[in-house]
Amino acid sequence: LSGAEDLFLPVIRHLDNPLRWTIEDVLKWLDRVGLDQYAEKFKLNEITGNELFELQENDLEKDLEIRLIGRKLFFKELEKLKATIPNMAAKNCFATSVAGSESAGW
Repeated sequence: LSGAEDLFLPVIRHLDNPLRWTIEDVLKWLDRVGLDQYAEKFKLNEITGNELFELQENDLEKDLEIRLIGRKLFFKELEKLKATIPNMAAKNCFATSVAGSESAGW
C-alpha cells in the first residue's frame, strides 16, 4: 500500500512550490487572491508558476491588460507568495542588500 501512496507525492509536492505550479494552479491562486477576472488572460498566455514570478509591471499592463488596482493587488499577493518559498525570500533579501550597498557607493 505504501507504494500506491508514493504515486501521489509528486502531485502534492508541486503544490508546495509555486515555481512548479501548472497553469491550472496559477488560475486557482488568482481566484483565491481575488484576481479571477484575469484568469482567462493568464490561461491564454500560458502563465505557469515559473512565469508568474517573472512578470513585470509592463507585462501586466500591456500584455495582460490589467488595470492599476489589479496590478497593485497582484504584486502585493505575489510578495506574500514569494515569502512562502525559502530560497526566494533569501534571494530577495540578498538582492535588496546588494542594491542598497550599490546605492551607498560600496
